Amino acid sequence: MFATGDSFSYDFANYRTYLLSLQEADWPSLLEFLPLTFPYVIVPGGAAFELGFAALAKGLLALFRPETVYALIAGASVGLRTFAMRRLGLQWRWILVVQVYAITLFEANALRAGVALSLTIWALLMFSERRWLLAAIGAVAAAGQHLQAALFLMPYVVLLLVPQRVLRMRALALLALVLVPALVVTGQGLLGSSGLVGGAELAKLDDYSGRSSGAVGLNLVSVLSSLFVLAAVLFGLDQDLRPHGRQPEPPFMRATATSRTWVCSLYASIFALSLLIFGTNLSAIGDRAWQFALVVLATLSPAMAQSSLGRRLRGGLLGLVFAVALFNTLVRYPLSNFFSPPLPYASIIPLWLVP
Repeated sequence: MFATGDSFSYDFANYRTYLLSLQEADWPSLLEFLPLTFPYVIVPGGAAFELGFAALAKGLLALFRPETVYALIAGASVGLRTFAMRRLGLQWRWILVVQVYAITLFEANALRAGVALSLTIWALLMFSERRWLLAAIGAVAAAGQHLQAALFLMPYVVLLLVPQRVLRMRALALLALVLVPALVVTGQGLLGSSGLVGGAELAKLDDYSGRSSGAVGLNLVSVLSSLFVLAAVLFGLDQDLRPHGRQPEPPFMRATATSRTWVCSLYASIFALSLLIFGTNLSAIGDRAWQFALVVLATLSPAMAQSSLGRRLRGGLLGLVFAVALFNTLVRYPLSNFFSPPLPYASIIPLWLVP
């Protein structure tokens, strides 16, 4: 896995450096400024990790080298996500496609966000199985690994308070496709300010808002993603959906015709997609938010496959989104060498000392 050394990915060298610093630090020094920086702990050398991730990593660092800890956490994250995806009814061919995308963007370049993503999907699985306590624990643990998870989970939790028969109305979902972007446009100045997370200079959301991202705004990925979400609204919110032909009913859809897990995730993704297209002042926040939401939506997308047209649209649009995204991240602008071989090796210069 690490034969490529520092060129494994842009962020691997950073994590190795910070994990080594975390290994050498003691808990009193890590927690010294926690009341001022919560939920982050300051790692000597300039990094700031969420308390949950710091606890997980430091526990493993007592037994293993930083490179091994990175591999163990990344492997466990991918394994948990694969398990949850399959239990939620995602076919193996889609799991392979989505995981190549997710590993490249998250485990290879944003380890904490990858763990948070896997825990979020697992929490959604627990929610779909009506195991409320485990779902709540998973959601809290996800935010404890990376605060980015809150950009998806907070709208999701709010949506749970809305009667589901209301959320399943297509007219409301179509209205949300208009109103949510308008709210993002008018409120992005506030969201991008330091007040978003208490003014802490170490806060990652503030850090991301200061980084440029060519993926934000109107581009091929955002346009195709918008078409996919529109198709999901039109063909995935029926209250009386029934299995079509021989198409197996996804396990998470068996309790209700249209699962709350899918419906609330679809609405929450509209917020993330709006950040991607219209949150230009927030820069990388929108990019990260949609990458996160896209994996969740793809995982739950079997809900669209209950009609022949919905199944074709799901396969076509989702296939196009991932085809373009994977070409960009694996070939056009390679982000890691995780899949080399069979993909060609790319000389990647690490982002040294960038949290």
